[in-house]
Amino acid sequence: MVATSSNHSQVLAIHEASRECVWLRNMIEHIQESCGLPSIKDSPTILYEDNAKHVLHN
Repeated sequence: MVATSSNHSQVLAIHEASRECVWLRNMIEHIQESCGLPSIKDSPTILYEDNAKHVLHN
């Protein structure tokens, strides 16, 4: 997919990163259940984004 602006490219990047996080969390959860380890379901996943350009604009 081609981004039409820098904001659009940031949204696409966050979207793709969140999809990767969901996949990784599901994989980790499966491994933990298989090994009898405690669950991570209640712990949040934090995604950081660099939004310096927007801060400079305002």
